[in-house]
Amino acid sequence: ATSTAITIDASENVGIGTGSPSAKLELVGADLGGTIGDDTNLLTLRHSNGNVSYLEFTGERTATGGDWTSAGTRIQQKIDVSYMGYIQFNGDGNDHGISFGNNNTERMRIDSAGDVGIGTTTPAAKLDVNGTLACDGFTSTGIDVTGSVTCDGLVVAQSSGANILLESTTTGATTGDIFGEIEFKTNDSNSAGIKGKIDSYSEGGVGN
Repeated sequence: ATSTAITIDASENVGIGTGSPSAKLELVGADLGGTIGDDTNLLTLRHSNGNVSYLEFTGERTATGGDWTSAGTRIQQKIDVSYMGYIQFNGDGNDHGISFGNNNTERMRIDSAGDVGIGTTTPAAKLDVNGTLACDGFTSTGIDVTGSVTCDGLVVAQSSGANILLESTTTGATTGDIFGEIEFKTNDSNSAGIKGKIDSYSEGGVGN
């Protein structure tokens, strides 16, 4: 028996894997298996840049199951045989969400509530970062903290300039620091730059 590989209908829609295309180009791949780790290649784009560069569109079974909640659709670059960055829709417990990663490791996600998680798959705020956050500059019309903050310390500063230090433990402490204090400094390198502080033993001080 023979089968039609490519269909061009009266509207000039092209179907590959389907005899009734609903768009100018419609590709239908193989059904995705129900076991975690199963995948199916839907489309591959390829060019040469000194290496062979692919852009692969795949279906990924991220957990054993039989519907979309255990599967994702991924777009990923591959150089020769090495997998690079990807963007994935759904899958990995991120229903209605988008995940970003490299190789096969997720690095960031946007969940169905619009919360962004970096280093965490369960963001609990509009931006939830599990790790060290650094920036060269920060501009804001205001910072509003409505919840609780738990960390070893928080520094709001410019490089080698003035800063505000909130410290809770010995992590990152310098000589002369008192734990559980708030310091206002003009130089972050040592205690000589402290212009005011509030510690656990006093209500506050200026110049001491």
